[in-house]
Amino acid sequence: MQFCNEPNCPGIAQTGAYCAAHQDVATRTSLRAARHPNEKWYSHRAWRGVHGVRRYKLRRDPICEYVSMDGTKCTAHACDVHHIDGSWKEKGDWVLFIGGRGTFENPTPNLMSLCKAHHSEITMQQIKDGEACNAQS
Repeated sequence: MQFCNEPNCPGIAQTGAYCAAHQDVATRTSLRAARHPNEKWYSHRAWRGVHGVRRYKLRRDPICEYVSMDGTKCTAHACDVHHIDGSWKEKGDWVLFIGGRGTFENPTPNLMSLCKAHHSEITMQQIKDGEACNAQS
């Protein structure tokens, strides 16, 4: 099970790459659908580069930081970085995007290292709750 590959679709693909509404090629829209202007920040070297924040976070916290409701910690390898407060996109807040104003103990308080499964789970829930749109790692 995964997100539908159709841009801006919060649907879930039970089998294959598309949800039931987008299984037919004729119903799919262009892959160049409009995205939020601030999503271009994901391609900046400050985020994705060799010395970028994403790589820094995954090196600093290589194990998934997800903690379940019963207090159980995930022990899987982290491969995604999640923005805890996703309002950076609408606010245009670069500092919040790259991790927020941190301390020595927690230099990136708005970022969380997650395994693929937990990042998808959290993002799906945010989309269902109307808290996220076009989320990326």
